Amino acid sequence: MDLGVLRANGAPNSYLVDMAARSRFAGGLVDGNLPPEQDDKGEISMPVVGIGGVFFRAKDSDALNAWYKKHLGVGGYDWAQQAGPTIFMPFKHDTDYFPADKQHMINLRVADLDPLLATLRDAGIAVTTKAEWDSPETGRFARIHDPEGNPIELWEPPAE
Repeated sequence: MDLGVLRANGAPNSYLVDMAARSRFAGGLVDGNLPPEQDDKGEISMPVVGIGGVFFRAKDSDALNAWYKKHLGVGGYDWAQQAGPTIFMPFKHDTDYFPADKQHMINLRVADLDPLLATLRDAGIAVTTKAEWDSPETGRFARIHDPEGNPIELWEPPAE
């Protein structure tokens, strides 16, 4: 994500750090929040350890679940995601970062964006890319919509 876009959409300063650093915590207070506890090995221990699911309404939940499985390989109870950074961030109510008639946008981390985009295009799915979305610090991005119009951002993190 473009840090300028995040800043313009009301992201707190604690979110405006390099993407590679997002998956690590430097310790101490952040914006007045309590620091995470560390165990005897120095590993961070927090009560929330990950996202357990993404739930949203659908006009035809069976068809939409099948679409996500077919085109993105996600959905149902049997999908396990790889470890990596996850951003949880409310945006200003009037953001233009995603469509105004939608209250959310799913961002999915991908391992190799180009082959996925080719497959999506071959399936007739409209793909949007913009050079200004990409940077060596944050990675590469593309946008698609599911059959019910929900926005999906595809993100290939920068190479380490």
